[in-house]
Order: sequence, then C-alpha cells, then structure tokens
Amino acid sequence: MIYISILIATIAAAIIGPLWYSPLLFGTIWMRLSGIIPQNPNEPKDRMVKQYGIQILFTLVMATALCYFVEALSITSVLDGLALSFWLWLGFQTPILINNVLWDRKPLMLFLIHAGYYILAMCVTTTILILI
Repeated sequence: MIYISILIATIAAAIIGPLWYSPLLFGTIWMRLSGIIPQNPNEPKDRMVKQYGIQILFTLVMATALCYFVEALSITSVLDGLALSFWLWLGFQTPILINNVLWDRKPLMLFLIHAGYYILAMCVTTTILILI
C-alpha cells in the first residue's frame, strides 16, 4: 500500500507544478523574471518531455523521502504531516532557494514563486501519504 501512496503523491505533486508555473497562476511572471522566452509551438517538444521526465523522477524521490519521515516519525495526523512539511521546507528548501537571490542575483519574487510551489507540493504529498 505504501508504494501506491508514493505513486499517487508523486502524480499529485507532478500535476501541481505545471499548474503553478502556467499562465493561469505564476507562469507569466515566472517566465519574465527567469528570462524565459515562450516556446514556439512549432519547435520540437523533446526537450520539454525530457525535462518533465526528470522532474517527475525527482518528485518521486521527494515523495519517497517524505514517506520515510512520515513512517520514521510515526506521523498519523494531517496536521502533524503539514508541520513536518513546513519544517523540512523551511530547513532545507528555502536555504537552497535563497542562494539564487543572494548569489545569482535573481529577483526575490522568483524565490517566492519557487518557495510557494515547494511548500504546496510538499504539503500535498505528505497529506496524501498520511491519508492513503
């Protein structure tokens, strides 16, 4: 059952990414702040397929790691799972992401967009791992 939970959590988190970075939410500002030029619809999609594949693989790694923490800490409530996600995000994701602002001179808003995605993805992933 645990493998099914990890797979479902991975799929859910993988769906959040394209929505988060779509024009519907933060895609337009993310592309502008990142200097990304929208892809020509006539260009081959091979690169994007490869990027999504790699992203899904690392989302699976994240879901597996979160599952380990949920199991190791015997977390059974969604509230405790959200607290776990928050502290892991604050302690590990944000220090890594802030380096882009400090050293690569990326805009703070870009940090906030990425950090927002990661906290949401981690919370959804952890919640699914606890409930399923």
